Amino acid sequence: MASSLHDLLPLIDSALAVADRHRQGAQAGQVNQLIDVLQGLRSQVQAGTLEPSVGGATLGLSRGVADWVGQLDSPLLNAVAAIEARYQQLGPG
Repeated sequence: MASSLHDLLPLIDSALAVADRHRQGAQAGQVNQLIDVLQGLRSQVQAGTLEPSVGGATLGLSRGVADWVGQLDSPLLNAVAAIEARYQQLGPG
């Protein structure tokens, strides 16, 4: 399972890169909070402490970003949605 969870790392890195480009925008506070969450998530994956999705559970990233992002086709929302989708595929084996 740990190696599967490591599949999230490139997706997290991609979302961090997109978020970093939005740090100076109108939602800088929310973006900075998202970056903190993504960095924490990355640390959990690297440490092997992230629990797999159970029963379709999500990380809550997409919903949180959708609340403030403004555009539902935003690259930032798409990046966190990709993390959520992959996480849900990594249920207990």
